Amino acid sequence: MNNKKSKWKLGLIVVLIFIIGYLAGIGTLISLWYFKFSPLSYMGDPARIMSRLTKTLNLNQEQKETVEQIVQRTRKDLLHLRDEVKPKIRKRLERARYEIAAILNEEQKSKFNQFVEKRLARFKKMQERMQKWRETP
Repeated sequence: MNNKKSKWKLGLIVVLIFIIGYLAGIGTLISLWYFKFSPLSYMGDPARIMSRLTKTLNLNQEQKETVEQIVQRTRKDLLHLRDEVKPKIRKRLERARYEIAAILNEEQKSKFNQFVEKRLARFKKMQERMQKWRETP
């Protein structure tokens, strides 16, 4: 009976870790898409996107001014949305960590905390690289 409980707990832990990894992966993909692959990915450099749009679409001066206003407004809106969503994501991931830790024994908690710390350190490094990339002219 105890063996069945252990297997069940181990299975649950694996599923929960998978879910956290999945959520972290989604967050990473969204970040990469937003910062690197989005058609409006040059939000850190509106001049760059304006240059590309002007050349690609052969915009006249009136169109260029209107598109520039749209790009600036969209950039502001997206930055606001990102700032609004980030705390909610962090809070939910933190709650998942507490829920997982609650079902672990002391040895598992120690390993889990190490796992989480490594993930957070990698995420922080990625954020720093992305910030440098955004600041690069």
